[in-house]
Amino acid sequence: MSTKKILIILFSIWINKGISQCKLDVKKITIFKDATVFVEKEGVCDTEDKTIYIDLPYKEKIEEKDRYRQLYDRKIKNNIIFGTIEVETPNNEVITKQTTTVSEKKQVFSSIYQIFHNNIGKEIEIVLNGKSEKIKGTIFSIEDKIVYQQNQAGINTVTLKQGDKWKFIKLSEIDSFEFTDQAVLYSEPMIQRLLINLKKDKQDQQLKLSYLRKGITWTPNYFISIKPNNKLSLSLKANIINDVEDLSDANVNLAVGIPIFKYSTVAAPLASDDKVIDLINGITNPNKETTDMFRNSIGTQRTISASALEEIYGNNTKGPTEGKDDDIFLYQIDNVSMKRGDRTNVNITEFETSYKDVYTVGLQSNDNIISNSNRYNQKDNKNDVWHSVEFINKADVPLTTGSVFFKKYNSLTKAMVPISQEMLGYTPIGEKCIAKMSISPNIIVSQSEKEISRKKDTAYLHRDYDYIVRVKGEIEVINLKNKAIDMIVNRNIKAIKLLESSEPWKTMQTYRQIFERNQNNITQWNFVVEPQKKKIISYEYEIFVRN
Repeated sequence: MSTKKILIILFSIWINKGISQCKLDVKKITIFKDATVFVEKEGVCDTEDKTIYIDLPYKEKIEEKDRYRQLYDRKIKNNIIFGTIEVETPNNEVITKQTTTVSEKKQVFSSIYQIFHNNIGKEIEIVLNGKSEKIKGTIFSIEDKIVYQQNQAGINTVTLKQGDKWKFIKLSEIDSFEFTDQAVLYSEPMIQRLLINLKKDKQDQQLKLSYLRKGITWTPNYFISIKPNNKLSLSLKANIINDVEDLSDANVNLAVGIPIFKYSTVAAPLASDDKVIDLINGITNPNKETTDMFRNSIGTQRTISASALEEIYGNNTKGPTEGKDDDIFLYQIDNVSMKRGDRTNVNITEFETSYKDVYTVGLQSNDNIISNSNRYNQKDNKNDVWHSVEFINKADVPLTTGSVFFKKYNSLTKAMVPISQEMLGYTPIGEKCIAKMSISPNIIVSQSEKEISRKKDTAYLHRDYDYIVRVKGEIEVINLKNKAIDMIVNRNIKAIKLLESSEPWKTMQTYRQIFERNQNNITQWNFVVEPQKKKIISYEYEIFVRN
């Protein structure tokens, strides 16, 4: 054995002396709909010289492809989120934590593009198709363009520098090449290891590691089967998508609520190679995704409807009393095994109950009239009427916001046939749920409004053209069915105040903009329309109009 090899072996022994690697298994994870996951790992380690180390989540590399060639590796971050990493060592004390970086298995480049991209600045000799002459030069750049059309497949070029001249060569014209410099032909992905220094050596040291990261999410799917005699069955399933962690018999919590992780785009210093300036910028200017995510009601727990414009928080699903005041509730699933990259589907709950047919319509708001000209008159508007089903949540868990797929029993085929797909809103345990199912063409709803009086707004005497307008509106419902229907009409009305209605209405004030005279009001009418009949509802309100 050569002296060089002996020195390498001795150095390896010295560098690893006193360090015991610890393998931790995922025992529990809590998954949020915005792809954030709280990971809890446990394991038993033997310490040497009071030190152990653990492999941390790292910046993974993926190879992106299109139809004609391979692109070079592109990095994506899957790091631990800033301020969330914790280490627990029962009956021992953690003195310091630090990280070091080591190489993983080498990845050989598999395309000309990858090789040229990773050898910019190296000297090379290229032979073109059908030629014997060698073209010499230094790789200066390679075009980074994704091509989608077949007749453009050969436009990607490498640029060679030949003294004070430049040579552009299409990749598709290259027959062979040879580097005259030492070439880089493979990549060495880097992983980070957490070094934990303890107060004392201990055999069989129990260790717990927990952190928050991105990369696992779940989505709810409901299936409702409409059966004879006004019965329906509902089942809730969860799709779990895992891109970052290996799970073996882990306890999984599927979280529902409105999570706010302010620093979710900032990597923890112990699990990142980011520069100081990047860390400071991330902390002082956190990403806005915590507010943008509210726009997706399936991805969060924000529910907005015409009958209840409010943010609803769920109860913990362990029971009717435990965790009742929590802002986040959990669907708990035991013994889940998934490899990184796996997808799975699990059952959450199911029940059968009776239902009632209801017909719902959301009318256009009046918020487009505040800055109109001299007079306000709104012509008839036709509106889609939804055939909905109303039922009570009989499950022992709340129903989170998710997609719902409807099937209905067909008496001719004597089988369940697909009807539609819509969205089911959040419903607490034991509460009423109204789920849209399909558009009903046999019910016609129209609305109209007109100004019946106008006066100057005396509260702002220095303005000449601000008015308080009294508006009268009418809603006409025509039932072309051969049976009576339960009708629900919803509308947002901006007004100084609501005055009167020919049918009882439920009203709720929600918000008012700064310096705005008009209050936003959610209104709802519930009534019955007899078969082959027409029903008209009239109402009045006052609104501030700026001319």
